[in-house]
Formats: sequence, structure tokens, C-alpha cells
Amino acid sequence: MKSAMLGLTTFCFLPCAAMAAAAPTIVPESVRVLTAFSTPLKSGHAISFLHGEKLRFADDQAYSKWGVLFEKSLAVKEIEIKSCDGKSFEDGVELFIDHQRARLFADGGRAVVRFKWAGKANALTLHFLESRGVCIQDLKIKADTDWIAPRVLAAEGVGAASLGDGRLTGGDLLPLAKPVTLKWEKPLIVEGLRLWNGDQTTGGGFTNSARVRELEVKTGAVGSTFTLEDLRSEQSLLLPQSGLTTTLSLVARSAYPGVGQKIPVLAELQLLAGGEAWLPFDQKASAKADQDRMAPVNERGWIDIFDRELVKDDADNSSEIWRFRFRSDGTFFARIFADRARVARSWSVLGRWELVADSAASAGAIRGKRALVMRLSGSRFVGAENWDSLPCGSTCFKDGDSRGPASRVVNPNELPISEIIEIQRGAKAQLYIRSRDRDEKPGLDFSDLKVRIQSLYH
Repeated sequence: MKSAMLGLTTFCFLPCAAMAAAAPTIVPESVRVLTAFSTPLKSGHAISFLHGEKLRFADDQAYSKWGVLFEKSLAVKEIEIKSCDGKSFEDGVELFIDHQRARLFADGGRAVVRFKWAGKANALTLHFLESRGVCIQDLKIKADTDWIAPRVLAAEGVGAASLGDGRLTGGDLLPLAKPVTLKWEKPLIVEGLRLWNGDQTTGGGFTNSARVRELEVKTGAVGSTFTLEDLRSEQSLLLPQSGLTTTLSLVARSAYPGVGQKIPVLAELQLLAGGEAWLPFDQKASAKADQDRMAPVNERGWIDIFDRELVKDDADNSSEIWRFRFRSDGTFFARIFADRARVARSWSVLGRWELVADSAASAGAIRGKRALVMRLSGSRFVGAENWDSLPCGSTCFKDGDSRGPASRVVNPNELPISEIIEIQRGAKAQLYIRSRDRDEKPGLDFSDLKVRIQSLYH
């Protein structure tokens, strides 16, 4: 206030030539980070990386990803990442701006990677391709405006493994079939909540799963009931009463019905307290959830195809390109290039995978102990690049209109997919991916593919 009054006084008594130098400096408002996500980590949290902590992925994990979503666009100038202990990235590093806005690439073989970007970004996604055991000790985002990131709050209780992990998609949704209570040690004055309602997976996941309509929220003994909006992306609630508390209880009193699933789900939840956002998170429980997700895959002998890239065998000289990346966080990416009837099409696909029982496949499927049956759901979109970017795709962002299921305009270049695939082993290192029981069209547009694991290490 003093500087503002000084500027006003100067305006009254100094000549115009000195007026610009004496005018108060207008500091732009800081841009807030909504959330950050990553594929499974050996240690750390995706959001803690923004506070100077190391980010360490699992030792054998390839195609690792880390990303951040901003509340509004950030004018970025340069992004720099430095690996731990001077170890070079074995493979190149990709940087995606937003969903499909831009893709930048940096060669591997170095310990420090820099990206120049003169423009605004609502999201950044780093993709480390086939480098394994990636560890990042430093991230620098040079921008015209400061940014503020949420903090991790060590918590326990059902939901602390998934509601605060930053993942809006994949296998980390919390069903609210019964009351959920989160507990933490540090007392907070919780003034509000920020949450992502329903399944935020790109494609038809949002409408397929039920969403919470009436949510009862209790901080300590004080409770209030809110009517949530039926929309994608984040929404905030202001609690009418606040006081020091170490507990938060959630009860779904009613739901917006889903086409398939009837139990309402939440994707993410944050506590708003003291001008900051806090992510209630249980690191041990989250690691166990990742292990539990992959346990049946491991039991069936298929762990070797996850966090890898499967590519179509080109022995048939068809000139078609098919790439699949099934990740251990429950997401997948596919890349398709097909030239049929002299019409070339190039697609990228983002979504989630779920294991299904063998009996869910059609009667004509070839099943056995070595088969793996999965449902793939998400969306495919046109693009010449490998857009292995944000798992939630374009649905990560608000578009100025309601993101409710009835009002969303369907993009003709972004089509939902949902189908069952069956993976089988062939001779030597060959694999077969077969499309079974497609629920809705268009799907991935294939019947049988012969693929192999592509690796720098073999």
C-alpha cells in the first residue's frame, strides 16, 4: 500500500518524463498448479518433484511419464531436467505441450536436457521413452510468471492411496459405495475442497461410470452436504464452517447414473487450507495398490509386456504401423498408421486397460493359460505425431462450456473406443494381439496382429 501511495504522490509532483520510472510495478498473479501425475514411482510423489524432491521411477520401468496441469496457461520459456548423480538418459526425452499442441524432442546420452518453448502452456508432459530406472534430481520451469504447487499431506485411510496420487485416469479411482474417512497428524483449517468427479479417462469413461451428485463432507464433527456438478475437470467446494481438524469424511448420498457402472467414483481430491492445496496421500498404500494391480498379470506370466513397446511385425510388408504401450499404472497408448484404399490415416490412442475374465471374450477366441484378456477404453484422435501425452487427453481442460455429458460437443477427429483384446504368445518372441467382442465402433480397426517387444536392450 505504501508503494501505491508513493506512486500516486510522484504522479502529482514529478514531471511526466520521470513518471514512468516512478510508477509502481504490477506483479502478475501467480499461476497455480492443479495437480501432477506420474507412472508408478520407486520413491517420491509427482507433486513433490515441484518442491525440489527427487523423482525416481521403478528400476525396470520404461516409457515412464511425468506431467503437470496448471489452473490457467503459463507463459513458458524453457524447461530443464537434470538426472540424478550425473547419469545420462539412455534414450531420448519427449516434451508435450498440452494435449496435442506441440511435441519437442531431445536426444539421450546426456545428463541435462533442455527444451526451448516460447509460448503458453496449460500442461506439460515429460516422456522418457525407453530409458529405465530414470531418476530426476532437478526440474526448472522458466516462465514469465511464478507458479505455486500443492503439497503432499501424509494421510491414511481408504482412499488415501488413490485420491491424492495425482492420477486422473488409470486404475486409481475411488468407489464411494460406503463412507470414506481420511486422517492425518498435522491439524489443518480446511476451508474447502477441490475434486475431480467421476472417471476422467478420455473417451466414454466419464459417462460409463456413475458420478457423485450429493456429497456429504465432514471435517471433525461438522458436516455439510453439497450438490456436485456433473462435469469433467476440477471443481471446488467452500466449506461454510472451518476449524482445526485432522479428519475428513466423505459420504455419497446420491449419484448421477452411469451407463455401465452404478457406484459413483471420485478421481482426485485436495484439501484447501491456509491458501494452499494439500494432497492427502499414503505412499505405502499407493505402492501396494500398484503391486496389487499387476499381481494377476504377473501370475499369468505377462509382466514382461508391460512398461514396454509392442510393435507390429512387418514381415507382411503391409506398410502399416501399430505400436502398443501398456503401462503398469493402468493406462495404455497405441499408435496406428494405415494406408488402405489409397487413403492414409494416422491415429494415436489414449485410454485405460482392465483385466477381464477369459469367459468375457467371444466363443471363437483362442484361450489358455498363456492368454491375457483386457478391455481397452479411451479415445483415438488424428495426428501425425506419437501423441503419448496426457492420459486424460483433451478432457483434462475446461473449454468455457459445461463439460457435462449431455452438452459436450463430439469432436469428429477424436472418437471413443471400447473393445476387448486377447494377447497370446507365439513361436520364439512373437506375440499375437486379437480384437474380440467390440462393444462400439469405430474401435482400433484390426482383427489379428503379430507383434514383438521392441527394445534398445535386445
